[in-house]
Amino acid sequence: MNDSVGPSNFNLEPRRQWWGVYSVRAHMDMRSLAREILLYDRLVLPVPEDLDEADRWDGQGWDTNQLDYVAKHLGDLAHLVPWSQEMRSAWKDHMSLLAAAGVTSDGAAYGATPTTMVGFIWDDVAAHQPRDALPPVPPRIVAAYLSQEEAAADFEPVAAPVKGSPPAGRRSGILLTQPIEVPRGEDDEDVFLRAVRTAREPEFASARRALYDYEDRLVMEDRTDADIVRALGRLLDDYTAAARDHAGKTKRQWVSRLIAGGGGALANSQFAGAGKPVSLAVRKVFARFPSFVPGPDPAGIHPGEALTHVGAGFPAPR
Repeated sequence: MNDSVGPSNFNLEPRRQWWGVYSVRAHMDMRSLAREILLYDRLVLPVPEDLDEADRWDGQGWDTNQLDYVAKHLGDLAHLVPWSQEMRSAWKDHMSLLAAAGVTSDGAAYGATPTTMVGFIWDDVAAHQPRDALPPVPPRIVAAYLSQEEAAADFEPVAAPVKGSPPAGRRSGILLTQPIEVPRGEDDEDVFLRAVRTAREPEFASARRALYDYEDRLVMEDRTDADIVRALGRLLDDYTAAARDHAGKTKRQWVSRLIAGGGGALANSQFAGAGKPVSLAVRKVFARFPSFVPGPDPAGIHPGEALTHVGAGFPAPR
């Protein structure tokens, strides 16, 4: 593989967008939302389906005025989905299953919202038209959580051995942990708006595109440690540098993503970035990856059964 890997010469077409799906309270934490804006091409946010539901949200403390503010400034960076009665019923069924397994925390309740939504939104999501006029390849969908515990309640990831098949109910996947530079400041609104502006910068979007395109392939093809160090490390450096260049003052946070696939010879590894001491970790796991109904076509441009399954994203403890 050529050492010259970066946004300017990496194969960007066709690209697969990455969409994060969120809970009913995601809009309430603008600092966390600023991080998520820099992670995903589009944020899928639930909204009340009618005035009665909006009143219920306000009664729960999920301020619909703030939701309106967030949606207005995100514009086409957001995809709004009515939180319907059918979704609420499915959510209750999901929570019953978690409760039967002994999982009853508030975090798990909020975390169940994204995995509930993905079963209802595929037709709508798949019909999207990319803003940059690239081919409308179906996006990779990630259930976005506010904590590692929320993600673990749904996906139940466990470390995978070097060799061996996943147990019943689980599939092979990889756990990527990497840094991200997010806007730093005292004012929550300013941090949020700087993240929105950064996400719209072509240089930043191109760097993220190159990084995620490589990660998309990482779960479908065997990669050596040397390949990952050279390519993924450099792409991550470019991505974080672009965030610093456009977001003003930043601070480093750590994020993890669970992605279905990667059942080959990939090793559990931790690396430094190619240009700076930016570390990242790639680990093999077995997890309960939800599947779409009907889901994207595995025989599409990015082949592989992995694309029929939802991933997870969450802040990583450091």
